Amino acid sequence: IIIFEPSERITLSDLKSHSFFEKINWDTIVPCHSTSII
Repeated sequence: IIIFEPSERITLSDLKSHSFFEKINWDTIVPCHSTSII
């Protein structure tokens, strides 16, 4: 699980710009106090 603190203000565009995140299934993103990628 990858969790970003809200203060980092990371957007999906920012994540997708990095190869590490290219293969993540974006349907797994769960909205909460912080952006959680499971």
